[in-house]
Amino acid sequence: MVPHDLVIDAPEAGIAVKQDLATEPRKIAFTPKRVGSYAIYCSKKPPLGGASHRERGMEGVLEVVP
Repeated sequence: MVPHDLVIDAPEAGIAVKQDLATEPRKIAFTPKRVGSYAIYCSKKPPLGGASHRERGMEGVLEVVP
């Protein structure tokens, strides 16, 4: 099984999250400093190469609203 992670890399909003995911629930807390849309994605790649999970569509958008 290929592991997954959760990445939000938005320094302009004060968000820097990179958390490996597991079978147990986890809490991830942060306080955005700027309104906007920021990519949220899995950065892992298959162990034998190929496209990353993000390149294969494992990406979403975090919407920060006032």
